[in-house]
Amino acid sequence: MSSVAGDGAPASRSANEGAAPLAFTIVTRSHFHLAAAWVEQLQRVDPIGRVLVVVADADDPISQQPNWDWLADCHSRWALTD
Repeated sequence: MSSVAGDGAPASRSANEGAAPLAFTIVTRSHFHLAAAWVEQLQRVDPIGRVLVVVADADDPISQQPNWDWLADCHSRWALTD
């Protein structure tokens, strides 16, 4: 979509115009499967869109360190790799 200023000259683009949209959600591990389904649907609708899923209880309650074993067990393609 192009834009023209009142004098016929092209209008300048804003910094965000043309940027891929960002969708985000915050879930717990027990509801991650719902977020995964939501992300997959969003990717079908807009393949270049960006999605951020924050898992509120991803840290191990004892060590307070991130523990992604539960993710690899049921959603291996979502597992983070170094």
